[in-house]
Amino acid sequence: PVFKSGVKLAHDFPEMSRVNVALFNQERYYEGVYSRMDAVTKAKVAMLDVFDFDRATATYLEAIQAGGLPLMNEILLDTARPKLCHVLKLLTAAVDKGHPAAYYCVAGKDRTGRSHKPFSTLLSTPH
Repeated sequence: PVFKSGVKLAHDFPEMSRVNVALFNQERYYEGVYSRMDAVTKAKVAMLDVFDFDRATATYLEAIQAGGLPLMNEILLDTARPKLCHVLKLLTAAVDKGHPAAYYCVAGKDRTGRSHKPFSTLLSTPH
C-alpha cells in the first residue's frame, strides 16, 4: 500500500531492518561528567556513592546543570564516535541501495537534530 502522499510502508521493503544504536545513556553521561571532575570532587562522589547515594547523585546533577548542553555534546562526541560512524555507515548503505532511511532519538531532542545536517549533507539527501 502507498499513502496518498506516495510514501511506501515498511512492509513494502522486505529487505529493510530496524537497527537500534544507543548513542547516549545515563551511565555514559555520568562517566563523562566524572572524568571531568577535579580530584577533590571525585573523592567526594566516591565516598557519597557508598554512604549517601542521593547526595552523590545531587553532586552529579550540579555538575551536569553547570555544564549544560555544551557539556552533554562534548561527552557525546568523546564517547560515541564509533556509534556515530556506525549510524553513518548504515545510512550510507541504505542510500546506496536506494532504500529509505530514518533515524530518531527515543529520549530528548538535541542529538538527532545536530546529527541530521552533517548526515544529510554527507549523503546528499534532501533535508
